[in-house]
Amino acid sequence: MRTGPTTLLLACCLLGGAAAASAQAVARNIQAATDVQRRQEIAAMPSFVEGEVPPMYEGESSDLGPQRLVTAKPAKPRMKWFEAWADSQIFYTSNFGFTEPDGDPDPIDTTMLVSTAEFALSPEWALGGGRFNPRLGYRHQWFNYDVVENDRQLNRSDFDIQTVFLELKHSLPGDRWRFGTGFEWSRYLGHEAPIEDYAEFYKEFMPFWRAQYVHPFGENSLLAAEYFGNLHVTEVTPTQDILSQQSWWVGSVADSAVLTDPRRCAYINDRMEHMLTVSWAQQVFARLVLRPYYRFMYTDYLKGDWGDRNDTLNTVGVIVSYGFTDWASVRAFVSYDHHESDDETIPDYRKLDTGGGVSFSVRF
Repeated sequence: MRTGPTTLLLACCLLGGAAAASAQAVARNIQAATDVQRRQEIAAMPSFVEGEVPPMYEGESSDLGPQRLVTAKPAKPRMKWFEAWADSQIFYTSNFGFTEPDGDPDPIDTTMLVSTAEFALSPEWALGGGRFNPRLGYRHQWFNYDVVENDRQLNRSDFDIQTVFLELKHSLPGDRWRFGTGFEWSRYLGHEAPIEDYAEFYKEFMPFWRAQYVHPFGENSLLAAEYFGNLHVTEVTPTQDILSQQSWWVGSVADSAVLTDPRRCAYINDRMEHMLTVSWAQQVFARLVLRPYYRFMYTDYLKGDWGDRNDTLNTVGVIVSYGFTDWASVRAFVSYDHHESDDETIPDYRKLDTGGGVSFSVRF
């Protein structure tokens, strides 16, 4: 008997214990992590072309001519092998559970604190007139919900992500075209019951590829466009563990079925994503950059004989950042998400996020 995606999805939600909570929570945590990480990448997109000194005020180039960094005498710069990065952002989100507007349950608004620490081996060489930058490192992220009112139920959704990554980046001469490829391997760790304290509840291997083009307009403006593609090879760990031990009977919803294949639930999140981001960086004055952006994401879920599922996500937003130094900056942001899915069991949600963050980075 063929089982439909609704029946199988419900089966994943009825497994009991850790798996019962993980089916919905995993999807929410994956989406929350994706939103945060993509927003961090947008904030880090170029605001000027490398090698050019950003003007300190409008019209500086016409007064003094194009500026370049110079030294007293030619000197080969010392190779920097490592980089460290720390980031913390707190924000309000209007839809904690990614539920449909006017649906049941109603969307829950709350606050989130997301902290990130990253360390990487990151040398850089001249190559073909451009720059080549391989990066091998580790990133740890802490996701904490409802940090303002400290609601116990929402706090139970807190989780961490451990990530090992490798990326090869190359920019062509002139620094207009930039390319990258690599992979990330991540583990999601729950904080509280029903998942044991800091136990793994989800993991994924994600190869990715990207291409970016930047084009300056005048002295203080820059347009950046980026394509980012990836493949998520995933496993919902508790579901896999439970289903590998026994079969589960599911009935009274659609066609009853005996689930004996752990892949149907454990690998429900396997997917391929394609993202196109367009941003405009406007230097308002020295060290203050205004960056409106638009992002389109298309997701193809790879569910085999479950049937096909395709999602789209349109995001518009703006980020205002101020760099105190080359290694410290603050930012404020607001973004709005419009999500649609051709799977009737998946919510078509709307979400507003707004908040701020601080970032530190160093190369040595």
